[in-house]
This record gives sequence, C-alpha cells and structure tokens, in this order.
Amino acid sequence: MNATENITETKTDASKAVNPLSTWAATRLKEIKAEDREYPMTNTLGQRVSVRWFSVLFKRAVEADDSLPYHPVKNLRHTCATIMLSQGADIAVVSKLLRHTSIATTAKFYLTALDNLKVEAVAKLDEAFAPN
Repeated sequence: MNATENITETKTDASKAVNPLSTWAATRLKEIKAEDREYPMTNTLGQRVSVRWFSVLFKRAVEADDSLPYHPVKNLRHTCATIMLSQGADIAVVSKLLRHTSIATTAKFYLTALDNLKVEAVAKLDEAFAPN
C-alpha cells in the first residue's frame, strides 16, 4: 500500500491527512491510469465527474433497479468503517482513518452496528479458560 491521492477539499482543516489505500484500490486506480484516463470518474467526453454529479447518477441507477435499496454514496464511508471493524481492525486506527476527533465518536456510530463482535469478544473468554 503505497499509493497516495491528494484531495484538497475537506470539510475542516483537521480532516486533511494522507491515508493508505488498500492493495485492491491502488491496483484499480493503476488500471484506470493505464486506460489513459485522467480521472477515475469521467463522463463520455472524458471530463471529470464531480462527487455531487456522481451521487445523482448513482441514485438514478439504484432507483432504476427495484431490488436495490438506495443509500447515499457518502454511506460508503460508513460501510468501509464497518467492514474494517468487523474484520478486527483496531477502533483507534479506524477512528484515525475517518479523521474523527475522538475514538468515542467512532464507537458511538459503529460499535452499536457490530453486536456480533460482543459475542466474539465473550467467546475469547471461553478460549482463555477452556481446558486443553
């Protein structure tokens, strides 16, 4: 994981950071670059698509398919955090990636969605105290 992307527009100055990309994301961005595309999201003319316009297009595509529930694109941030936590990532690290000012913020939003982690955590006691 050594790819970086400079994003200059952030909600707050505290949101400015350099975060690593997953190997999958870095590979996909390299594939897009190899296609000689300047931006990962473009229209048919090769012009950059704004996040707002992408959100509109995404909503239209989902609404065209009755089997898919609509969730705003910004929810992908929540999906990523939930997946990382469900796979055992440290909450402090996820909190830093999300640029939360406090681990408590991350816990408030994500740990309630991960009740299965409580069962797994308690199961660790069985592993610790189970006879060999």
